[in-house]
Amino acid sequence: TDGTIPGDYIRLGDIFDGTKNGEYVLGPAPAPGKEMILNAKTLYKIASALEVDWKPNSAQEQIILRRDASVLPQTEITAALEKKLKENGVSDKFTIDYMNAPSDFILPAGTEKTIEVTAFQFDPNSDHFEAVIVSPSAEKPVKRASVSGRIERLVAVPVLRNSLKNGDIIGVQDIDWIDMAQNKIPAGTAMTEKDLIDMTPKRVAAAGKPMLLL
Repeated sequence: TDGTIPGDYIRLGDIFDGTKNGEYVLGPAPAPGKEMILNAKTLYKIASALEVDWKPNSAQEQIILRRDASVLPQTEITAALEKKLKENGVSDKFTIDYMNAPSDFILPAGTEKTIEVTAFQFDPNSDHFEAVIVSPSAEKPVKRASVSGRIERLVAVPVLRNSLKNGDIIGVQDIDWIDMAQNKIPAGTAMTEKDLIDMTPKRVAAAGKPMLLL
C-alpha cells in the first residue's frame, strides 16, 4: 500500500489507520518528492512496540511512504531568467543555452511556488550570464541553485512553406519565416524576401529549411 506524508515527520497514523496514538512521531520524513519503503518486518516491529493490533498477511507486505511536495518546473525557472535578461537590456528574441541547466525545484507541500533571481550578472559582449535562483524568495529560501549559460540571439530567416523544385518560381505566397540562432545561420543564407522572390531553386528545396543564395 501507499501513504503520503504531508509534513517533516512520519507519524504512527501515517502507517496505521485508526490508532489511538496516531500523532506519535516515528522519525523524519523523506525529502519532498522522495519515498521510503517499510517492509513487513519493520512494520511489525513498530506495531508491537506501540501496541498496535496489526500483523502482516505475508512477508512481502510493505508500505511506500511518499513525501508530499510542490513542483516548480524548469520551464518556470527559465521563464524567470528570460524576464531578468530582458530587464537587463536584452531586446532581441533569444533562447537560453545552459552550461548547468537547473532541475525542477521540489519543494515541501504548501510552499509558495515563486522564484527570485539573485546575484545576477550578464555580459552583453559575450552574452554570458550567471545567477542564483531562489524559491520561494531570497528572504525565505527553501531551495536555491546556481545557474550559468549564454543567450543565443534569434534572427528571422525566410524559408519555403512547401518544397519546390528547379523550374518553380518562388512567390510571396511561398515564403514563411523561422527564428534561428544568429551564430548558427550558414554563410550565404537568404535573409530577405527579395533574396528569394522570382527565383527558382537550383535543385529540390525543402520546406522550412534556410536557403543558400544562388
